[in-house]
Amino acid sequence: MNSLRAVVITSLILLVGASTGVAQTKRRPMSIVDLINVPSLRDPQLSPDGSRLLYVLGKADWDENKVLSHIWLADVEGGNAFQLTNGADGESSPRWSPDGSLVAFVAKRNDDEEDQIYLVKTAGGEAWRLTGHATGVSRIQWSPDGDRIYFLASDEKSEEQKAREEVKDDVFAFDEDYQ
Repeated sequence: MNSLRAVVITSLILLVGASTGVAQTKRRPMSIVDLINVPSLRDPQLSPDGSRLLYVLGKADWDENKVLSHIWLADVEGGNAFQLTNGADGESSPRWSPDGSLVAFVAKRNDDEEDQIYLVKTAGGEAWRLTGHATGVSRIQWSPDGDRIYFLASDEKSEEQKAREEVKDDVFAFDEDYQ
């Protein structure tokens, strides 16, 4: 009985000693690398029925030298979060359809030269491209009835503008009366 008590006491002393050694590790100041490695949460969007939340989670991808952002879907009650998108170049601006069955988002995928609007079912699956606009799209918003998606995009450059850019003759005067 005494030998069992000695083993238990010795084990407790070893555990306490080991835990204090870990607790006393020297802290170091946070570096810029540490800061970049902190995941970012952006653009939260509550579902029309209030039960689910879309958000964009950005993480540093040191191999590609960029922050890669994907869209996640979570239950408001907690738990059950899953990654909804997984494009090679990331995604942004998730927006619920009014009935909550689809999510529109902005991404540049496959052979896209500019950001386009994609749709994905909230149950998951492969996204499909909705737009093929000549310039990048942004600021997407569903119409109240869900029949349309509004977005902002700049006009396509004229052939003259493209030719001037090609020869580096694309200077633009913002204020010609500047003195």
